[in-house]
Amino acid sequence: MNPICLIFLLFVGVIAAKTLTKAPAHQKHDDFLFNKVSLAKLRAERKSLGITPIKTLKLEGLPNVKVIFKDESVSKTENSRYRFALSLFTYGLINDDFLFNKVSLAKLRSERKSLGITPIKTLKLEGLPNVKVIFKDESVSKTENSRYRFALSLFTYGLINGYIQQNTTVVEASDGNTAISEAFVAKLLGLDYVVVVPASIRKSYIERIQALGGKVIKATGNIRQRAILEAKKEKGYFLNQYGNSDAVDAPFEDKNIFNEVLKQLKKIPDYYIQTAASG
Repeated sequence: MNPICLIFLLFVGVIAAKTLTKAPAHQKHDDFLFNKVSLAKLRAERKSLGITPIKTLKLEGLPNVKVIFKDESVSKTENSRYRFALSLFTYGLINDDFLFNKVSLAKLRSERKSLGITPIKTLKLEGLPNVKVIFKDESVSKTENSRYRFALSLFTYGLINGYIQQNTTVVEASDGNTAISEAFVAKLLGLDYVVVVPASIRKSYIERIQALGGKVIKATGNIRQRAILEAKKEKGYFLNQYGNSDAVDAPFEDKNIFNEVLKQLKKIPDYYIQTAASG
């Protein structure tokens, strides 16, 4: 390459690079967010350029010749390589992990949308004609339990923050329904799933988790601490259903179970009973 041309390209690249802000390379979630923000900046830059004008040049002595040229000097670097530099940086930012996250988030949104609002049903109690018991039927979900929507939120949180990448092994501590739902989501996204369970767990739960491709580790004592150790060993991500429950549920407040119940009943019930769990 001609030395002058090389210096020219370097100059344009430096201008494009100044648009971006370097994120800590040792933190995957920071890198993911850096890519997301940077791509948005590059799109904004390209949009701001718009369509560069064309201009006409008159040649002395040649009245019948019209010379039209594209004026790229209106770009921020005053040359035609500005748009090319934006493309080069865009190509470098769109890596496999970024595409995996983007596709995975779309899958999770589709899953949540397909669930819709689960139905409420009425139970009649013999001998209590004036008492109406209404329950929320979460068994219509794909994992037949209320932890399905929670598992979608946990994985969404991990993906948005860049903790979960395409080769990440996902680890959890659970004694049942959450593990089944998480194993389903992990399979949906093509991720390896490991769950640490208490030795007393039902055999049917283990069978369902394994049928979904999950690896089950029975443990005595603190299953959460064991799960943390397994995540470190696998160099994976600990979903931490108990520690992250507040963080993941907050963005989906308008879609939680109680708000759905209020919308369906159209009034506040006399009593509301919620099962005790991480949610």
